[in-house]
Amino acid sequence: MKPPMSARVGLSVGVVGLLCGVAAAQTEQTIVSLPFTSGFTAGPRVQDYPPAQDSMDLWAIEDFQITSPWLIGQFSCFGNGFGTPTDVVAVILNGLPPSGQVVMQSTPGAGHMVPTAGWATYSTSFGHQRLNAGTYYVMWTIQGDVSQLLPVMFVQSGNYAAGTGTPNTAWHYNPGHGWGWPEGTLRTILDCLNHTGNPTGLNFMLKGLAAPSCGSADFNHDGDTATDADIEAFFACIAGSCCATCDSADFNGDGDVATDADIEAFFRVLAGGDC
Repeated sequence: MKPPMSARVGLSVGVVGLLCGVAAAQTEQTIVSLPFTSGFTAGPRVQDYPPAQDSMDLWAIEDFQITSPWLIGQFSCFGNGFGTPTDVVAVILNGLPPSGQVVMQSTPGAGHMVPTAGWATYSTSFGHQRLNAGTYYVMWTIQGDVSQLLPVMFVQSGNYAAGTGTPNTAWHYNPGHGWGWPEGTLRTILDCLNHTGNPTGLNFMLKGLAAPSCGSADFNHDGDTATDADIEAFFACIAGSCCATCDSADFNGDGDVATDADIEAFFRVLAGGDC
C-alpha cells in the first residue's frame, strides 16, 4: 500500500537536505558592470553604524535591469579601503527605498575587501539566489568599527560596460535621517565633494550564473496540472523510472539530475511560482 500523499510530500522535503547541487563550482559571468576606470574618486561614505546610532546608517544604491533570469553570485565595488570591515552587506530591491521591497540579501559573513588597506575592492556574495528578469536596485553598506573605517565608494560617470542600467544615476540613502539632509532620507549622488556637481553613477559589479529553465507543473503531461499524479510521476522519475511523456529528472535544467535543486524547483513551480 502506498503512503498517503502528505507522507510522500513530507518525505520529499527530507530528501532536499540530502541531495547536493554544484552550481557554486561553475564559473560566474558578469551580469552588469559599471567599473571604476579613472578620474573622479569622490564618492559617498557607506557605513552601518552600531544599534545606538542606527539613524546614521548610510547606504549606496545603483540601478540595473536584466532581461533573463540569473543566479546572483558576487557583488563588488571599488573604493577607499581605510580600516578592515567585518562584513559587506548588500540587498537587491524591486524599487527605490523606502517603498521598494527587498527581494534578496547577501550571505551574512561573506563580505570582505582586498587589499586590506588603501584603495580596495569591497565584495560579498548572494549565494546564487535566483533573480527573474526585471528592473532592480542593488544597495550596500559596510560593517565594522566606525572609529576605524572610512568606506568611501568611488563614483563613475558614463554608460555601463556590461549589462543595462541608467547612466549617471545613483543614490545615497540614510534611512534614519540622522545626517539631516535637506532632500530627506534619499538623495542623488553628485560628482564633486560636499554633495556638489552633476549627477553621476557609482561603480559596481554583479556576477552570477545563467539561471536554468524548469519543466512543467503538469509533469506527466496528462492535461491536469499540479496533481498528485504529477508528484508521483516526478518522484518516480528522479528514482530512475520516468514515464514516456514526463519531463526530465533534471527538472531545473542545470545539467545535474535528481538533485535537491530539482526538487526545490519542482515544488516552486507546482505552487505557481518561478523556476
